[in-house]
Amino acid sequence: MLDCLHGCYAAFKGRLAGARDVWSCRCDACARVDSLDLKFVLHAGPFIIQSMRGGTELVGGRPYALISEAAAAMFDVPWDESLPLLEQYEHLPPVGVRVIVLA
Repeated sequence: MLDCLHGCYAAFKGRLAGARDVWSCRCDACARVDSLDLKFVLHAGPFIIQSMRGGTELVGGRPYALISEAAAAMFDVPWDESLPLLEQYEHLPPVGVRVIVLA
C-alpha cells in the first residue's frame, strides 16, 4: 500500500515536471502550476464534509496520506513511519487517523 502511494506521488511529480517543460500558457493559474501537490485520504466508515470559507476542502502543508486507523487495519497498512492523530468532531465519536508524509 505505501509503495503504491509513494509511487503514485512520484509519478505525479514527474508528470508535473515534464509538463512544465512544454507549458506555453502564462496565465495566472498556469503560472502557479509549481504549487500543485497531492493529498491522499483513505478512510473506512462514515464521514462528514467540512465547510471552509464558503466551500469544502482538505487543507495541509507537505504532501501526505491521511489514513483512518480503521482503513489502515482493513488494508493492513504498516504504521511504522506514521504520525498518529485523533480527529474529533461535534456529535461524533473520535476517529483515530495516521498521517504518512510522502516527500
